[in-house]
Amino acid sequence: MNNKLLLSVPLLFTMLLIGIFLSSKPAAAAHQDALGHWGHGYVPTVHGPPSISHYAYDAEQTWLRNGYTNGFRVGPFSQTNGSCNPIDGGIVYCVASRAELNGHIGAAQVFTTFNPNRHIDYAIIRNCHDCGLTHSQAHRVITHELGHALGLEHNPNKNSVMYFAASSGSPDVHDRDAMCFSYCRRHNEG
Repeated sequence: MNNKLLLSVPLLFTMLLIGIFLSSKPAAAAHQDALGHWGHGYVPTVHGPPSISHYAYDAEQTWLRNGYTNGFRVGPFSQTNGSCNPIDGGIVYCVASRAELNGHIGAAQVFTTFNPNRHIDYAIIRNCHDCGLTHSQAHRVITHELGHALGLEHNPNKNSVMYFAASSGSPDVHDRDAMCFSYCRRHNEG
């Protein structure tokens, strides 16, 4: 019995050290890059119906100003009939009913190549057309969904444009850090 106790003490001590080490590692909540990123130097095309073009432009400018994307940019807006069909290498804006969005007011789907670099192939942003959104609300929703299309996850900070409820219309420092995590460190990646 005494030998078993002597063997279990080092095991317990080792488990305790592992537990302390794992709990001391910082959480990477907003910096997971779980959705992927657009390849370095790649400029995704942007497509959508005329009714949404000014919202898309406003959202893109919100992310692009103040260097939030570290030189990353999106291409010019190309008008479509509003369908949600994917366009390879592009960000597609389209409209959908609240029912089609399962009660949400916006949604983004990001399609990523499964390779070590996690490059985004294309993204689809759906905006609710029958939700009665004001211009300000529509801007917040589309800016938030564009953040997903650029590869960002939700952020737990209520002042973040990537907060799950899109409470802010402008990116904050947490959004900048998450964007930089995806794009600043990838300067030399393909």
